[in-house]
Amino acid sequence: MPRYIKYLSRNELREKISHLGFTGAHAENFVEHAGEIVVVDSLPLPGDDGKILHLLSRENVHFLSSSEKILLSFDGQDKVDSIRKNCVGSPEVRFIESVWRAVEHINSRHKHVIARGKRVEIDGRPPLLMGIVNVTPDSFSDGGEFFQRERAIERGIELISDGADIVDIGGESTRPGAEPVGEGEEIARIIPVIEGLAGRTEGLLSVDTYKSAVAREALKAGAHLINDVSGLVFSGDMADVASQFKAAVIIMHMKGTPANMQVNPSYESTPDE
Repeated sequence: MPRYIKYLSRNELREKISHLGFTGAHAENFVEHAGEIVVVDSLPLPGDDGKILHLLSRENVHFLSSSEKILLSFDGQDKVDSIRKNCVGSPEVRFIESVWRAVEHINSRHKHVIARGKRVEIDGRPPLLMGIVNVTPDSFSDGGEFFQRERAIERGIELISDGADIVDIGGESTRPGAEPVGEGEEIARIIPVIEGLAGRTEGLLSVDTYKSAVAREALKAGAHLINDVSGLVFSGDMADVASQFKAAVIIMHMKGTPANMQVNPSYESTPDE
């Protein structure tokens, strides 16, 4: 099934296609002219490979091909529609139809996020700005400064007033080498703060936790998003909790746990992995 590559910069795309095995002058030219990228695996192509590549070239679709995959770059869906018309009744139409579905999926991606009924536009606007309130004694940035409930609430209101779109409340430090905190203690730290902010601001509230039980209580208290540093891995039912409350999710990533995540981490392709 064709899939699309999401990238934020030419350098990121260059790294991603290099990881897929495409380097050199042709790859560089592809990167420089890239639009929406679709990857087709499991070659050979159905029908006549040469005919498909000829059709792509005739429609000025930039592509890179190997014995295993082909990368296609589209500026829009019009080119795919034109190629489809030229393939009607031929074996190649199956390939083009699958590419068309992938491009259609790209064009139908949501331009907004719904976080517990709040619509957050993400298209045609600057990136969302998140302010952090750590209700902990040991976080690397502000640990101990907002450990008291009223001080933490005041800080959250201050961040929203200063332009933050989201206030992220955490009750357990995940700095390198940090020791874990029990669910009960984490809940006791953050719930009073979330409840206080939910009643005094219209900003989005995020709970920074990898524990589903903590996330559940935070959402009950008024949070809109779950910010999970484990990428929904440490708690197997975290996605279920998010679904139940119709909460948005921020999926983070780390190697290992906070206690050991900086002990020789290694990647071949950081964005892909």
